[in-house]
Amino acid sequence: MPVLRDALKSLKPQPDTHAGLWLDKYLKHQTGFGEKDGKGNDLGAGARAACILEATSRAIPTGYTQAFERWRSSFGDAHALRHLDAKTTGRLVIGLGSKGVIESGIRLDHTWGMPLLPGSALKGLASRTAHLHLGEPDWNRPMDPAGSDAGNYHGYLFGSTTSAGAILFHDAWWVPDPKQKTVPLELDVMTVHHPKYYQNPDNPEPPSDFDSPIPNAFVTAHGTFHIVVEKAFPEVEDGWLDIAQQLLARGLDLEGLGAKTNAGYGRMVIAGVSSSASTQAMSATSVSSAATAPVSSDPAADVALLQAGNAGQRVPELLAKYKAMGEAPLKAFAEAAIKKLTEKWLKDKKDKAYVKDLYLAAGRTQV
Repeated sequence: MPVLRDALKSLKPQPDTHAGLWLDKYLKHQTGFGEKDGKGNDLGAGARAACILEATSRAIPTGYTQAFERWRSSFGDAHALRHLDAKTTGRLVIGLGSKGVIESGIRLDHTWGMPLLPGSALKGLASRTAHLHLGEPDWNRPMDPAGSDAGNYHGYLFGSTTSAGAILFHDAWWVPDPKQKTVPLELDVMTVHHPKYYQNPDNPEPPSDFDSPIPNAFVTAHGTFHIVVEKAFPEVEDGWLDIAQQLLARGLDLEGLGAKTNAGYGRMVIAGVSSSASTQAMSATSVSSAATAPVSSDPAADVALLQAGNAGQRVPELLAKYKAMGEAPLKAFAEAAIKKLTEKWLKDKKDKAYVKDLYLAAGRTQV
């Protein structure tokens, strides 16, 4: 069974052909469909590698450099941002498990067909790094999908399914390189040495050196990517931006981004940011003095920034603040805070002193 429509078989890739479109639509043959050449050879053998090679030899799209500069200059207040350039030390692949005709994927920008680092992947890496490498309860990732049991600082920086985090992680674009004339993609291969054994582990015949290995082609990326992290709210202190970039630097160096990180893929270095900063430099104790969760003068802003991850720290601070303003502002804040955190969540924390104080401030005797 052919995998390419007859109307497309005569088309050849041009220098300006969209690499992502080619990878997605122009695989000529696929293994396992019984297509044979005149000598009885499987036409699908090597077809994926050939398709990938055709895509990787495409020229940098005309206009990409201008689009990149426009995107980079589109960000607002420079004091609310950190611009970081992360360079691969080898190769990386994000989206390897995505569906497609070549049976492997890679995340590319839809418009330009250029590799892209999703902001969600960067945020997830920073979150994992905080949890694994800072070694303090305040930086623990939540076990609850809603994020209600996250450490105070982890919950504040990264947010949860119910509350926004203090820092935004934008998608990272590939930085144009005058020396790079073609798209920064490369053909790579992973080889399954014992396919029959892996397909059926209960097979009584053990794997051996007589098995025929099967190479599987996939696409990887390389180069420098421009990362932007930004304050989600004006009240967020600059120290949180510093922490975010330190977490990214350490995570990209030690953990790697994307797929096959155990094999060394996805390692990157951020220019001007050391990944060897001591754990104490990002400890909860240091953060509390360098970048505390802010307390604004706007009740609506205070409630908007309140979330499960930082409630233990912020509720006592805010109760003290509104108590000094008078009984009416204190009660109004307490009611709004209960509504934001939800009574269902607060009920699970009813033994906490700050929860009891919050209900008392709202004029309620019990949770």
